Amino acid sequence: MQQLLEENGFNVRAAGTYRDALAIATEWLPDVLIADIQMPGKDGIELMKTMRQAYPNLKGIVVSGDTTEATSQRCHDAGFIACLTKPVKIEQIVEAIARMFS
Repeated sequence: MQQLLEENGFNVRAAGTYRDALAIATEWLPDVLIADIQMPGKDGIELMKTMRQAYPNLKGIVVSGDTTEATSQRCHDAGFIACLTKPVKIEQIVEAIARMFS
C-alpha cells in the first residue's frame, strides 16, 4: 500500500505496529492516518484514540475485514472518518482522502 500511495503523490510513512506508529508520529505528523484494525500490540482503533488525544484534528481511514455494525461504530467513535472493507483498492483510499479535504 505504501508504494501505491507514493505512486499517487502521497508522502507516506509506514509502521507495522502500534508502538512504531506512535514513534513515527513524534517526528512526523500525518495529515491522514490509515490503519488496519488488526495490528501487533494494540489495534488500529486504540492507535487512533491515542493519536487524537494529542492531535484532535487528525483525520483517519481504517481498513478491516470485519464488516459488523459494532466494529464500524467503534471506528467512528475513535475518530475514523472512513471505514473501508478489505480487500481495499488504492482508488478507494485516494477517493476517501479526497473527500476528507474537499
